[in-house]
Amino acid sequence: MEMNLKLDTLLEFLRVNKLLTQPTIGEMNKDFVITGFSSIYDSKANTLSRMEAQTFEWSSIKSAAVLCSLNAVVPKDAGIVFIPVENPRDTFAIVVNEFYPKPALTGISDTAVISQNNVQIGRNVYIGHGVIIGDNVCIGEETKIFHNVVIGNDVSIGSNCIIHSGTVIGADGFGYQKNLQGEYVKFPHLGGVQLGDYVEVGSNTVIARGKLSDTVIKKNVKIGNLNHISHDVVIHEHGMITHQTHLGGNTTVMQNSWIAPGVILKQGITIGEGSLAGMGSVVIRDVNAFDTVAGIPAKPINKKDSK
Repeated sequence: MEMNLKLDTLLEFLRVNKLLTQPTIGEMNKDFVITGFSSIYDSKANTLSRMEAQTFEWSSIKSAAVLCSLNAVVPKDAGIVFIPVENPRDTFAIVVNEFYPKPALTGISDTAVISQNNVQIGRNVYIGHGVIIGDNVCIGEETKIFHNVVIGNDVSIGSNCIIHSGTVIGADGFGYQKNLQGEYVKFPHLGGVQLGDYVEVGSNTVIARGKLSDTVIKKNVKIGNLNHISHDVVIHEHGMITHQTHLGGNTTVMQNSWIAPGVILKQGITIGEGSLAGMGSVVIRDVNAFDTVAGIPAKPINKKDSK
């Protein structure tokens, strides 16, 4: 999708938001129009790219403008406008989110199957092909639910959420107890699922309903692809759950924590505020706030700065 962004408009945006505090490098035409974004390694004409502290064969870069680090040594005569910022990666993401045109997805597919029993759908919601929605479901405004998502009974999804294809929200979890004959039987899952505003859930992730209480995913939590969130889990604000993780039942993940790919969290533990569980860790004990843990079983490897 093409865009039309004047270079002068981009620079003014960066200055207003205090992202640009130094002069640009290279000859600049303020009326030049940027039509898209591209990787510095596969740069395209008339686009904006980013670089860290690398050096390049400058003649190979086709981008019109490049976000670079404050200490980058770059040529003034390469036909490129270099824009020095403190953090090129973060600044590039901010610019893309601000200026790249977003497709207007609204409406409900004819192939969606939606219960007639107490389902509330907010304004400007998108529901894709093959979506199934159960009883007692509330979906907030501007939320997007992509193809083949299954939403069970007693699920609340906030506003401005994104649920990617193949995800299941509100299925029973793995909960069994022995009956009088000593055989394992399913323990009824009587709770639901609550998702706060601005939650994003990746493809083919499962979020199980609670047993007696709800499974709760709070505001602005981001969950990647192929994860399993067990019954009665609570993930607090701004939690980041990457890919292929397993969160055992009754686990609590406090705000601003990061769960790396392949992590397993034992049921019932608490992951402290601002902490990080490293890739492939098996976490079997509580993690203190701002700690980084890694390994099998996971152990603290350094303490993060609480600031």
